[in-house]
Amino acid sequence: MKGFLKNVGLFIGIFAISFSVFFVLDKINNRDTLADAATELKLIQPQQKTVGEEQPTRKAEKDDPKLIDPKRKDDSTVQYHPEKQAQKKSLILVGDYKIPYGEGGYAEGQAIIDADPNVMGSTWGGKTPYSGTDNLNTHFIGHHVGAFDPFIDLQVGGKITIVDDSGNSFTYIVKTTTIVDTKANDVKTGKNLFSEITSTGGGERVVFQTCTSETERKILFAFPS
Repeated sequence: MKGFLKNVGLFIGIFAISFSVFFVLDKINNRDTLADAATELKLIQPQQKTVGEEQPTRKAEKDDPKLIDPKRKDDSTVQYHPEKQAQKKSLILVGDYKIPYGEGGYAEGQAIIDADPNVMGSTWGGKTPYSGTDNLNTHFIGHHVGAFDPFIDLQVGGKITIVDDSGNSFTYIVKTTTIVDTKANDVKTGKNLFSEITSTGGGERVVFQTCTSETERKILFAFPS
């Protein structure tokens, strides 16, 4: 009987040792499998990153010239004062149309035309305030559909009269017209006209601008008659 129990105990001990060895080997095997999986993941991740680099998200064009319509950056710094504009006599006369305009310049021009798009135009580039005797360019903007609708059909040879805030009238004749994109590139030639449109140089002249679509603007260059 003692011999039998001794054999049973030996068998149980051998079984326990075998089970422990199997358990340890299984853990090692699983760890190797996980390590292999981790290695595969590390190989996949660079590939995913490469795909992302091939199709990068385009950064905002903060340095692109904003011909128009320049977006208002902050209502606290760009404000429209209708009570001041109501006191002005400034007008643009095109045919039978009388278009009041504000002296907004870069700071307030967009705010002025947005506040009353069917009525108001404004200076934007060039010299602000407008003067018909300073031998400088002034650039005017206005909405279409809106206050600047008359400029859509106005062609070379067309007459434009500007009345300044003092009531003095100055007449200009359209010499050239063109269509540009939102960066001021002529859609036909590709030439960039941003400086010609918005600078003060070029002698006594005026430039008018209005939208013909979401991506294109009509530009009219006019000189004293």
